[in-house]
Amino acid sequence: PERDGKLDAGLVKELELDKLNGFIGKTAIHPTQLPLIYESMKVNKSDYDDAMKILDWNNGSLGVAKGGDGNRMNEVKVHGKWAKKIAILREIYGIKDDENAAANYSFWKSIQECQEGCSCHARLPE
Repeated sequence: PERDGKLDAGLVKELELDKLNGFIGKTAIHPTQLPLIYESMKVNKSDYDDAMKILDWNNGSLGVAKGGDGNRMNEVKVHGKWAKKIAILREIYGIKDDENAAANYSFWKSIQECQEGCSCHARLPE
């Protein structure tokens, strides 16, 4: 079946808000929603890399270190639970492919910006 860009945009927005609110799953009302849900639940590679560094922290080292991509500071005591959650979510949903991140971002933005009746979103990327 063809995708409905307006409905997809609403689902993508809802998934973004769900993640911001700490939800780790989503109920689908139709099987065509599953690719959007699965992709949104995947863990960012930079988050996973930082989580693994936190979980493998050397107790003799400082309690804080710069994140792998340089965008944040990781603190072992503060981010320990977060790191465990990321590791579990990676097991369930996998890791977002960094090579396709830009393409995926463009695709999701096109869905969000799509106007009713537009056919640019007819198929999900493989």
